[in-house]
Amino acid sequence: MGPTSECHIAALTAVEVGLSVIPVGLDKKPLVPWAEFQTRRATAAEVDKWFSQFPGANLAVVTGAISGVLVVDFDTVGGDWPPTPFEMPTQVVIKTPRGGFHYYAKHINQG
Repeated sequence: MGPTSECHIAALTAVEVGLSVIPVGLDKKPLVPWAEFQTRRATAAEVDKWFSQFPGANLAVVTGAISGVLVVDFDTVGGDWPPTPFEMPTQVVIKTPRGGFHYYAKHINQG
């Protein structure tokens, strides 16, 4: 059986490119114990099992060294955006549904 949702497809793609991912509910809470995915990436088979078990799941990327990604989350409530002054060597900026922004940058392992 193939992928069952856009999030399922995105999760499989994320695994292929080396990101650590987990399924989360609409409330953003993990649907699986996720501590181990801070040190190992899920397999495609695990992703398939999760999206079979939780068909309406959303997707979260485990940030930090495991995925090589740092994310800074700016929630806004009124006012101008972006806050000034602000500079960050971002690779991707995504507007969130509530009007905030996620700034994605490469994680640099200092360890």
